[in-house]
Amino acid sequence: MVVLDEMTLHRYFVLCEDEANEICNGWISDKQKMQLISYSDGRPVSKIIRDAVTGMTGEWGSYLYVSGHDILCERPQCGVMRRDAEIWNKDLMASEPFRIYRADGKSHVVDQSISCKAQLMSQAQRLGASWTFQRETSDRHGDPMLDDPSCNKVLVVSLVDDFFNDREVSFSYLDKAHEKGFCWQLHVTCFWWPDVFPYLSLPKRSDLRDKKKCLYLKDIQHLQSRIVVKDDFYDFS
Repeated sequence: MVVLDEMTLHRYFVLCEDEANEICNGWISDKQKMQLISYSDGRPVSKIIRDAVTGMTGEWGSYLYVSGHDILCERPQCGVMRRDAEIWNKDLMASEPFRIYRADGKSHVVDQSISCKAQLMSQAQRLGASWTFQRETSDRHGDPMLDDPSCNKVLVVSLVDDFFNDREVSFSYLDKAHEKGFCWQLHVTCFWWPDVFPYLSLPKRSDLRDKKKCLYLKDIQHLQSRIVVKDDFYDFS
């Protein structure tokens, strides 16, 4: 397991049964779409399922994290997007701009749109706790945040615990794992994008270096922000 005392994140959540079922139903109902994406991307369906479920679980963790500060936020859309251009338009949306405290103690009002990233604990164990961003390639749209170092967004990141009885859970048999008592557990925190943009680096995996950029938690942990509870807001002017 990943040693979390070396990468302390602000909040810890366990998804309830309804949320877990919504995630499962989301990827089960989209298997045909996943097969089409698998064919076009050259990735196995099992990896498509893993990535989709990880992303959905991370969005739920982000939703619980933001709404837990009394900020009204739309529920995650549990389903597989067609392609990148659509994915970038599906960030979580708060009902209005909200305030954060940055690591330096300064407060700042951020946009309503919230960027969410998630990584599995098993991946963090092998590669280091990190979150990836798609670069522009000949066949893929790039994450627009990579071209905007001053993008006034909160980035909410999650580490998703995919271990059950000391073993990695199989994404091909999630229903059976849930029946035996497995539940999604997440560690969540947030950053202000302009604070962490300078720390973007290449992935450790050489086959991803032309496709992705990464943020490693060890590089940015000291920059964690905190969302201000809405009742504690003061005049934005």
